Amino acid sequence: MKWCTLVVLLAVGSDAVFLRKGDKKCSDNEQAKHDAIYCKSGTCTECCDLWCKDTCDASKEAMEADGCKCAGPPAAHVKASFCEDKAKKYKADHKDDKWETQMGVACSKGCEGCCDQKGLQTFLQAPEQCKLCMAKL
Repeated sequence: MKWCTLVVLLAVGSDAVFLRKGDKKCSDNEQAKHDAIYCKSGTCTECCDLWCKDTCDASKEAMEADGCKCAGPPAAHVKASFCEDKAKKYKADHKDDKWETQMGVACSKGCEGCCDQKGLQTFLQAPEQCKLCMAKL
């Protein structure tokens, strides 16, 4: 009888140690959630904006805290070359864009310093501010 009690106490104790380490098993529901939010989301597989990077960092931390893993890591979040290649392709595709088009893209992506704030629908003559803002996107 003492032997059985000892085995039960050791089993319960080992589970407590297991939980204290933070090791968790990922349930199917948790894995499905993290697949949708991190592993397979366009935010982490295609987007190279800083907002996406920050969002994916937080999603990855939450996934790891739940003990889950991706079957394959999302390319845009984990491979620097993915975004570098995407940027090179974009630059090549838009190398002949006129200045007005470039400023229009800057405005549409949220670079307020590139747009006229007085409602005149014209662009400010501040190309350096726009370049700095676009580099942060």
